[in-house]
Amino acid sequence: MFGGDKNPIQVQAQPPGLEASPPPPLVLIHDGGGTTFSYFMLGKLNRAVWAIENPEYSSGKAWAGGVDEMAHRYIDVIIEAGIRGAIILGGWSFAGYVSLTMAHILARDPRGDLLHVAGFLMIDVPYFTPRPQLTVSTSEPEIEGIPDLVRTAFENVDDMMERWEKPRWDGPAAAVVGRGEGKLQVAGQVLAMPPPEGILHRPLGGTSWTTSHRQNGQPPTLEVTNPIIPPPGVMIRCAQPLPVTKQCPSTPARLDVHRDDVSLGWDGNYTDFLQAVIDVDADHYNVFDMCDVEKMENLTAQLITGLEILDGLDVFSLSSDDANHSSAPSHASPGSMPAHL
Repeated sequence: MFGGDKNPIQVQAQPPGLEASPPPPLVLIHDGGGTTFSYFMLGKLNRAVWAIENPEYSSGKAWAGGVDEMAHRYIDVIIEAGIRGAIILGGWSFAGYVSLTMAHILARDPRGDLLHVAGFLMIDVPYFTPRPQLTVSTSEPEIEGIPDLVRTAFENVDDMMERWEKPRWDGPAAAVVGRGEGKLQVAGQVLAMPPPEGILHRPLGGTSWTTSHRQNGQPPTLEVTNPIIPPPGVMIRCAQPLPVTKQCPSTPARLDVHRDDVSLGWDGNYTDFLQAVIDVDADHYNVFDMCDVEKMENLTAQLITGLEILDGLDVFSLSSDDANHSSAPSHASPGSMPAHL
């Protein structure tokens, strides 16, 4: 769980009885601190779960090639571990940005013949805006007791994110998500599939779902041949803001600039990929809490719901031709703190 000596680490094995039709494994990328400890707090997710640590955690070495270099390396370690076919990719905070980059690389790379990102499961990944482009004042969270190696990892990530270029796609995920009969089976409920211009949303404390309409308000269209399309995503959104700082009690943390937006700022600022958002009663930094069993049980339940949504979106039924040009292709069986992160 520390140091990246073995990557990826198997967090959970595939449950018995699923060999004939295994669900795609979940691969979770480390957070900004470089470790995967948080993912071992989760309950059973009913599929194989893997985690990738920052292999430079112990050395404190920065990634000269930034997020892109990291993404290429993590694709290699997944393939080297024998994982094949469709995977669900994601994780907490910084993990989401790396996941987007990995999916985009695989959509254009020969390695995409071995490994495909069928969907994203993200845990509180706000839309990222570089500091020079911020239009509001923000504050830095007051976090004490951070180990030196974690602090170094955060500083390296901050630098990488300021240089990160968001992947560019040819069209929204909704353009390739199978609509089937217009229904989703989720946690024993039958949900109506949202229209392509909508996002499913389950507010904090609620059992029912609503549809949040995207800002562009238009059905997706594709205007290029063989488009590169993002996989569909589900976001676990922390409903609570971070505590304000003593120095800036009226200024939000950078992580909370989009806190009140259902999509955490992605809608209207980036190619549409989010299909559902599920709220949890936590802030960005306490969403994983080993001392709060109830909170971890609830987070596990929401992640299972997110996985069920991705499984039900029919992203595995694309034609082989579509699969060659999209990062959400046919399902294949797998093999054996500063600021914003």
